[in-house]
This record gives sequence, C-alpha cells and structure tokens, in this order.
Amino acid sequence: MNKNKESYEIEKLIKPIINIYPAECFSIIVEINNAALTGYKRDRRTYQTMTKTLKLLKKITSKKNETSLYLKELYNHKPNLPALKDEMRKADLITV
Repeated sequence: MNKNKESYEIEKLIKPIINIYPAECFSIIVEINNAALTGYKRDRRTYQTMTKTLKLLKKITSKKNETSLYLKELYNHKPNLPALKDEMRKADLITV
C-alpha cells in the first residue's frame, strides 16, 4: 500500500484490507487527504476525490472516534473551504 499511495484508484486498493489493517489504512487515508489539502491544486475535483477516500474511513470499525474527529477537523479547516464542505455534505460524511 505504501508504494501505491499516489495511485488514482487507491480506494480499490484499500477497500479489501481496510478492516484487516485499520490503523495503517487510516493513516494512509489521512496522509493522502492532508497532502491534497496542502497541494497546489485545491479545487472541487480534488475535493470530490478526497470524499471518495474519506468514505472509506467511515468503514473502519475500530476507528470511529478518530474518523469523526478527522472529518470535523477537515470540515472546520481554516482557511474556510466552502467547496470541500459542500462535497462532504453531499457525500454524507458530515451532518450539520
């Protein structure tokens, strides 16, 4: 997994092992999304890609609390990111 973090289909790679290696999958998904936020291209397409991996976080049964905290952290990101908030709401990642 660590070698394929940059893959366009990271969701397909993580999905089968998400509850076998929950801590590793959680940290990889967080790392990918943090990199996307600090990257040079923050646009709606980036946020849509982020929500695909963020949905996987909700499937990690042993990381419910950490997932909730991370999603709230992203939602309340400063500077304010209205397009990210919108995509998170559309994907039912956060309830307002």
